[in-house]
Amino acid sequence: MRPYLIVGTFRTGSSAFAEQLGLHPRVTCGWESTEHVFGVARVRLAEDFLRGRFDGLRPEEQAFLKDRHGSEIEAIGFRLLFRSSPKWLFHPSFSPVHVVEGFNPHIRWLQSRSDISIIHLVRSDNFEWLKSIACARASQRYFGQEYPQDLVVTLNVREALKRVRMKHYLGERFGHLSASHAYIRVSYEGFRSDNCGTLARVCEFLGVNPEMPLRAVPRAVVQSNMSQTVSNADELRSALEKDGLAFE
Repeated sequence: MRPYLIVGTFRTGSSAFAEQLGLHPRVTCGWESTEHVFGVARVRLAEDFLRGRFDGLRPEEQAFLKDRHGSEIEAIGFRLLFRSSPKWLFHPSFSPVHVVEGFNPHIRWLQSRSDISIIHLVRSDNFEWLKSIACARASQRYFGQEYPQDLVVTLNVREALKRVRMKHYLGERFGHLSASHAYIRVSYEGFRSDNCGTLARVCEFLGVNPEMPLRAVPRAVVQSNMSQTVSNADELRSALEKDGLAFE
């Protein structure tokens, strides 16, 4: 089996992307499978998963994978996501969350495992990314749940800029893996506009037949729409553009 990881930050469409990829009959795709453990234990659990050992996972994920993982599988992986926290001083690498989640140990582990294919999921429009984070937190609605039609959010601009800088830092570190690993960068915007074409390209990258029928119909829905409002949108857009952070 070919091991792979979907890497990136939260609120980049990773749930919808992973769900559709995992519906391919030759692909096992887990959830955020190591999110509930920290430090070295997180890396150990990742190693077990990529070998098809699911004992350390939460019971609900074990049950989910039991029906989807078998001898016909050609690629196996899960989502390895890291938080873009605004709580850091001097440089994003000094973020407490960065340390707690063990980002650097994960990068060192990946550098020692060049056989792992990297699917780097990136959301380019940082205004929409920040809006998505704020809407999800305000409504407590996540994958498969639409936001309220009249939702209005206000963002702390200073924190938003720091969050984007953290996102760019994490993205750069993941991007460096392209020099040593099989690596593909997947745009959230491209996946949203052409999910079938994007999934076909990823399947080819993983070496599985992209034309095989999916095992079920995806549950994903588009959460955001034009009715959601950022009350200080002009201020936020201006700050992002001034600092060259509007897009990744």
